[in-house]
Amino acid sequence: MSTIERERERRRRRRKVLRRVGRSPAGGERTDEIERAFAHGWTERAAALLDHADPEDARVRAIRARFAARPHDAIAELTRAAAGLAAAREPGAALDTLVTAAGLSLITWDGPAASALPAVLAALGDVAGDPRATAVRAVGAGARTVGAGTRTVGAGTRTVGARAVAGEAEGSGPELGLTALAGGDVVRAGDLLTAEAAALRRGGRLGLLVHVLALRAEAAVAAGDWPAAASAATECRVLAERTGQPAWRARATATIALVEAVRGETESSGRHAAEAEILGGPLTATAVRYARGVALLSAERYAEAYTTLSSLMDGPRPVDAAGHLAEAALRCGKRDAMPRIRDPYVCALLDGDEDSFVRARQAARSPWLAARIDLEYGSWLRRQRRVSESRLPVESARHTFEVLGATTWARRAGRELRASGGVPAAGLLSAQELQIARFAADGLSNREIGQRMFLSPRTVGSHLYRIFPKLAVTSRAQLAGRIGLHPGVETGVPSVRRFAAPAKPGSSRA
Repeated sequence: MSTIERERERRRRRRKVLRRVGRSPAGGERTDEIERAFAHGWTERAAALLDHADPEDARVRAIRARFAARPHDAIAELTRAAAGLAAAREPGAALDTLVTAAGLSLITWDGPAASALPAVLAALGDVAGDPRATAVRAVGAGARTVGAGTRTVGAGTRTVGARAVAGEAEGSGPELGLTALAGGDVVRAGDLLTAEAAALRRGGRLGLLVHVLALRAEAAVAAGDWPAAASAATECRVLAERTGQPAWRARATATIALVEAVRGETESSGRHAAEAEILGGPLTATAVRYARGVALLSAERYAEAYTTLSSLMDGPRPVDAAGHLAEAALRCGKRDAMPRIRDPYVCALLDGDEDSFVRARQAARSPWLAARIDLEYGSWLRRQRRVSESRLPVESARHTFEVLGATTWARRAGRELRASGGVPAAGLLSAQELQIARFAADGLSNREIGQRMFLSPRTVGSHLYRIFPKLAVTSRAQLAGRIGLHPGVETGVPSVRRFAAPAKPGSSRA
């Protein structure tokens, strides 16, 4: 007997048992079938089942909201559906709906919508051990903290409240990926969501895969991993259109617009931003404005970029755009008008002193942010007439930008390097030499460096023999001070997974 025949026989026996005990299989069994159809992306099958379902049934309304809600009121509709399920004492379905609402509110930066979720969660009673409840609390905690007016957020993190809740979760799955993302742990979030997306692909659950891919793209954006963001957002957009999920399609399109803005593809970014604005309306308004501001910054239209990005400072997550806004303010003469946000990178740009750059570099939790700090620090060193010192951080930034796919920023770093008398990847250190120098500065022996880079100790020694004159040093101790702002990593390619904050330099000078 084939698998399909066995499944048909199982369902036939189940219907027979239900009829025998006087129950109709039309209710719960039909809603299970509707949810299964949506989860796998069988939109025609789901629509046909919905035509025969009770429109007043709480689970039916929730399923429709999770997968087919209109973008303009998707989060509000999800919240109402979850409240209805809580009142109907359907905790499992209510939690699923709340997780969907929490994820959508997080990736659309809709803090006010997320702040309403904990109240619905409280109506469910004791669900403390459920990872879905933990995810909803993490998103809600972040929304309440930011909504309360706090602007003290460390670079690369969300809020202290969200991080504390995120620490409660263990294991794997989309809910835990959402929890990590809400807490600012974008590396762990990316790992969890990537694994979950692979499992959903294997199971053919394309409808649910759309939600996970949208969260994965958001984690990649937070980390500055633009190739991963583009891949996840593009797949999400295609599948969202195929499975009839307009809200998620609109958000994925806005992410694509942002990635293209960073890459300098201004025209294509503008088209996708306009498309996302039409598709999503208020749901994607903040994300679209952010993408347009970054596109203007990439095109070096700094005054326009400042005007566009400054409108985000009164939104639910001002810190996400604050660094770009400060970059624009610095270049269009509006430093004094810039809102004072206690973010390390913003403080470094506005204060313009070496200690601020060191603190910002220590607080960075992704290669994307670290490279931007290195570029601005190198530019600051050149303006202080410390030209030879400025080249190393700028070259490091340029290399990282190229790896991350941030084309516009890589070109900017190349111009800065030429302005300081250097030539990208020539006359200073190659990518391999820079990596060897970092390992040596961290105190590794030639043998240990060779084991990590698959080189012989003699080859490592030869590289160091060439590196020392380039950096004007004569010992490893001097080497550590020379590249003190640049932490060691495990491979020659900057990686979100392997990135770690540097130790504080021994002196105020790099």
